[in-house]
Amino acid sequence: MLNWQLMNNRFLNSHWFTVFLLAICLLPLFAVWHYEYLPLQDYPNHLARIEIIKNYEYSEFYRDKFEISFFKDMLPLPYITLDLFASKIFGFIDTDRALKIFISLYVILYALSLNLLARHFKQDYSLILLFNLPLMHSYFFHMGFLNFLFGIPFFLFSVYFIERCDASRDKTHLFAAAILALVIYLTHIFIFFVFCAFISCYLFLKKSNFKLFIQIGVAVLLFFVLTMSFGLFDFLTRDVQIGFGEKFARSIFLFFHLPFYPLVINSILFLFVIYLILRNSSVENKPYLLFSALCFLLFTALPGLKGITYVNVDIRALFFSIMLLPFAFHIKRTMEFAKFILIVVSIINFSYLLISFSDFNKNFSTRCAGHIENRSIMLPVISSEINSWVAPHLFSWGYFYKNKEMLTPYLFTDDHVPIKYKDELPAPSRWWAIVGSKELDPDIVNEIKDKYDYILFVGNDLKVERLISSISSKECSEGIVSLYRMRKD
Repeated sequence: MLNWQLMNNRFLNSHWFTVFLLAICLLPLFAVWHYEYLPLQDYPNHLARIEIIKNYEYSEFYRDKFEISFFKDMLPLPYITLDLFASKIFGFIDTDRALKIFISLYVILYALSLNLLARHFKQDYSLILLFNLPLMHSYFFHMGFLNFLFGIPFFLFSVYFIERCDASRDKTHLFAAAILALVIYLTHIFIFFVFCAFISCYLFLKKSNFKLFIQIGVAVLLFFVLTMSFGLFDFLTRDVQIGFGEKFARSIFLFFHLPFYPLVINSILFLFVIYLILRNSSVENKPYLLFSALCFLLFTALPGLKGITYVNVDIRALFFSIMLLPFAFHIKRTMEFAKFILIVVSIINFSYLLISFSDFNKNFSTRCAGHIENRSIMLPVISSEINSWVAPHLFSWGYFYKNKEMLTPYLFTDDHVPIKYKDELPAPSRWWAIVGSKELDPDIVNEIKDKYDYILFVGNDLKVERLISSISSKECSEGIVSLYRMRKD
């Protein structure tokens, strides 16, 4: 028994175990590349938007319906790394494959950045990687927040180069951190804000190298102040009050994509691992502890946005509080039991990921695209059930942009997005068929009849289907996807 336990401990701390964990880390990419359609909520919307951007110069139809600009006044827009990557850098391949490369790079760069930080702090990389696997393929991954996800490894790389600059006083590391700050800004404005918060914590406690880092801090903070002119933080002025119970529930956001019982199991196990790390550690890097505490304070203080999906700034702050927490400590003993628990958590996560990808591809297809006339105007109506807090079919209509030039409402066209409608389409809320009343105002119905050529129905709600059938005729059906042609009589 003692010999078996000794062999087990040796394996858990060997290079082969690290290779095994890297394989677990990359397993979700098998599903990403194997399946044609990804049940990542925002993914198809990104795909549709990038298809328009890529074909904009060659399509009179898209030039007539949209305008595109990657700048606002004198500054580049944030949230454009994905658009530039898929439409410019990898514009020579199809959009779907470019987005899958983007996701793959996110996973690979995340694992690499953790390795660099673990080596710098002389920590157990296998434990650090296992701890981050639930963060790597968390609720944000299943929501398809591609820009937010891609900004995470660049944040970790910037932290590494700041540490290297502090240790070696090498200006090349300072330059690398500055370049990464720009990439972070272009990728996601909130991560850039978090980067500024980290610099502030670092400056506050690293007094020995204060003069060097004050240059970084002042430059970054000034750059951040300039971005405030975009008005991207107007959420602070909204009426978004939520109760204490809901705020507490959001602390288990990592597993919001899971059904109820796996969500509870994984949340309890992960919180227990955090307890084990804290119990068996001593504080080693005070800036990281201060940063984690500051992010947790932001989580508790920031208002959460009410809505069906938890697209909230508060839980993004909590994400970074959890992610950098292990680097604040020196773990005094081996954590074999914690590693075993984290493997169980990862297996549950990956099992659900495979199930969700398989179910989505069984029920969804774009076969009906062959019945759509090119350059048509189509209204998507989604009534499929929400899986936990994720609605995987919400933007599934975006896949039809691979086959046809078309116009639909619901594209991401906010102020911080480069693509804009020239004329907004009349349309009900994208959620109307999923929650609330299934009825529509007669004026909206009449506008739909006059404006649209097709209705794409994804779901199996009979009440919604009867409403659609009253103004259109079914042309095609495949799984839960039905195409209706509008009756103009």
